[in-house]
Amino acid sequence: MLAFDESDRARSKSTKRIYKVYKQKHKGSGGYVNGQTIVLLLLVTSSITVPVGFFFYMPDPALKQWDKEDKRLKKSGIAKKDRPIKPERDSAYPTKTEIALGLLKEFKVAHSLIKFKGVLADALYGEKAFEQPMLLPQKL
Repeated sequence: MLAFDESDRARSKSTKRIYKVYKQKHKGSGGYVNGQTIVLLLLVTSSITVPVGFFFYMPDPALKQWDKEDKRLKKSGIAKKDRPIKPERDSAYPTKTEIALGLLKEFKVAHSLIKFKGVLADALYGEKAFEQPMLLPQKL
């Protein structure tokens, strides 16, 4: 079986030079910290779990800024028609679902002889894209 998971790694409040670091909500303190999010693809067997792929996730800064401004304008009573429209997502910042699908496709191409029974992921990845026939487990 293959499984997806993501892991937030808090770094520090002042670091900005680490790859794909962005401001995250720190679950322990309730404050904010700079950190990284890693999306993992794991091969799970009855005896061992092995990471077989990973990718660093980072939210689109333009969308994040737009969302922050939109919430501020909405709170101040500005009508939706008078607020700026949502910008297009930059392909340099894929969503976690897009990352997961890419990792799955890469694994399938690189390890075509490995047959897996299913793909396990939490509700975050519960999108229609995971139901495509190409990605469904192969019948045994």
